[in-house]
Amino acid sequence: DGGDTSPRRNNNNNNRGPNLNSLPLEQGKIVTLLDKYGFIHCANRPMELFFHYSEYKVGHSDELNIHDEVEFRVGPASSPRGGGGG
Repeated sequence: DGGDTSPRRNNNNNNRGPNLNSLPLEQGKIVTLLDKYGFIHCANRPMELFFHYSEYKVGHSDELNIHDEVEFRVGPASSPRGGGGG
């Protein structure tokens, strides 16, 4: 779906898009962790969602483990900065 995922306690009020706290809370499990991002297997969606560690606001990304159960909100996809589209 290409949406942004944000952790449950994200208090980021930077006026970028809708207030994520108004979006439904979803659940899933972390299935992949790479250098700066990972993927979550969603409980209520037939897909895995991408997340960037910068969206994790309740701790440090080193605390994340594969198979961790997580709660998150999915917002609209943001446009990449700088264009390029490659």
